[in-house]
Amino acid sequence: MKKWLKITLGVLLVAGVTSLLAFVSSRPKKINCYNVQVKIKGDNEAMFVTEDEILENFKTFCSEESSDEGSLKLKEIEDHINQNPSVDHSDVYKNVNGSITIEVELKTVIGRIINKRGNSFYLDSKGTMMPIVEDKPARVCIVNGEIIEEYNETPYYLQDDSLATKSIMDDVYRILSFIHKDEFWKAQIEQIYVTADRKFVLIPKIGMHEIMFGDASHIEGKFKKLELFYHSGINRVGWEKYTTIDIQYKGQVIGIGHDQAWVPTPDSVALAADINNGQAQLE
Repeated sequence: MKKWLKITLGVLLVAGVTSLLAFVSSRPKKINCYNVQVKIKGDNEAMFVTEDEILENFKTFCSEESSDEGSLKLKEIEDHINQNPSVDHSDVYKNVNGSITIEVELKTVIGRIINKRGNSFYLDSKGTMMPIVEDKPARVCIVNGEIIEEYNETPYYLQDDSLATKSIMDDVYRILSFIHKDEFWKAQIEQIYVTADRKFVLIPKIGMHEIMFGDASHIEGKFKKLELFYHSGINRVGWEKYTTIDIQYKGQVIGIGHDQAWVPTPDSVALAADINNGQAQLE
């Protein structure tokens, strides 16, 4: 009799708990629209979007202190945030306590382009263009000169298409990408000027000289030559000795002084040996 009673009570208990869980799960789940955490990932030198701006976007979808989970379309919120041209992607999700987390990753800006008409736009690490945010300037390399291309959300260039018509922007992107990935050159190169014959002149932050880079071929090799020249020559002779450093020709670095004559460095012979022998792959 006691065993039968225990079994009956156990069945009733299980049934009760199951019914309670079913009742709870059937009730609309609530979320707290005021309990929102925003996380923005991006370069501190190019933060084009603030947490307050993201929260304002979120409030257009959720403005009540509590709301039914089913009425909040998280994918729509993500799509809305992603429409910002500075945003690479976003992730919006609900936590177990009913709060909301919004994670936003911004695009990585690698340069600011100023074309011949004076119009300006950014270039990001994926080769897409971004409009200028006037009140939030980014500290990146400036590229100007003989550039006719305008800002375009989907340009025919910068698409990594071998059949597409090549633009000077393709070469600009390749040089900027190399500079951005190297901490030394990222800190050293301040400006790139594009000449009428599609060649590049680099303006460094340190020193009163310009760097004749030539076209966009052998980018890594040219920067390696320049690095060798900096270490073997300028560091010992002094930055003020040179007005021009020419690295566009294969196997040589030419330093031009204030009198327009070539200025040899103390290690010019060793430097030539490094470039022509030890660094034979350089152009």
